[in-house]
Amino acid sequence: MAARAILRLLVLAPILLLATCGRKPDAPAGKRMAGAWLVHASERGFDGTIYAARLDHLKKQGYDWLALAPEAWMVDVTRPGIDWGDRDDDLRSALRAARAAGFKVLLFPRIESPTFFRAEAPLWRGDLAMTTVLDWIAFHDNLETMLVHYAGLAAEEDVDLFSLGLEYRQSTVGYPERWRRLIASVRAAYAGPLTYSANWYREYEEIEFWDALDYIGVGAYFPIAERAGADRAAMEAGWKPVVDGLGDLSRRFARPVLLTEIGYPGHAEAGLRPWEWNERRTRRVDHEHQADCYRAFFAAFAGADYLAGSFIWRYEADPSTVRDWEYSPEGRPAEAVIRNAIKR
Repeated sequence: MAARAILRLLVLAPILLLATCGRKPDAPAGKRMAGAWLVHASERGFDGTIYAARLDHLKKQGYDWLALAPEAWMVDVTRPGIDWGDRDDDLRSALRAARAAGFKVLLFPRIESPTFFRAEAPLWRGDLAMTTVLDWIAFHDNLETMLVHYAGLAAEEDVDLFSLGLEYRQSTVGYPERWRRLIASVRAAYAGPLTYSANWYREYEEIEFWDALDYIGVGAYFPIAERAGADRAAMEAGWKPVVDGLGDLSRRFARPVLLTEIGYPGHAEAGLRPWEWNERRTRRVDHEHQADCYRAFFAAFAGADYLAGSFIWRYEADPSTVRDWEYSPEGRPAEAVIRNAIKR
């Protein structure tokens, strides 16, 4: 029996080591992460004066985390080429300013493409898919190189949390073992905690490698209403199956859940289709409904002990450019709702 027990331990040891590698966060306790997204630099490059004013505003609202997203570009989401790294100096300046202002930082490299969200052909990251096996190999190699680059930068700049991207469903679900190797490469470059932001529709439930990360990340654009302008009670009820399902997922993988994006546009269908904004400019503006969406969100997750926190989508470097139907809560009733919730 003793020999059998020793043999069993020898077999299990590598599995246990893989499951516990990296700096695992404790289970959520006390104050949750209260994060906000901010566009970190203008087209002219990093503007320290404007950026400092934006950080000051976010700090006064009670946020203690900031999400910043260097952009990698794919001209064609069916071809493996990825361009990245041309604005690293701006990114470093933004990271240092955020840390100096007292924020913890989530660094979130994300693939963008000129083909995304165009009215005539509204592709998105879930459409990213190679057409040959060789192109998939090249894509994953390029993605790994890009992520390791930013992970090394995150280590140099003492970033607090790193995300491996978002919504790449055809890659994450189709190639889970390649993602485990990719995660291992990122961990070799960055010792801090890791997450990935899965899409709210199916992807977060289908991913098999959550145990290799520190947080189950979800972009939480769940439809919580059945009609435009739904009231808060109806939307709280709409959240219930989602809250329960996320709890089950957290327990299954023994990982806390982080809502890497949660946001509502400023129109009356925000609770019905929270992922839609620029293609619905003719919808009725309703900032009070936007606020009710946040009221329902905070109420629905009040007792969810598995929730590590959330990041509000999003604040702009130049708030004067924000149009009425867009996501920003700044200067609207939603901002007061968020402020009151995270300052409790």
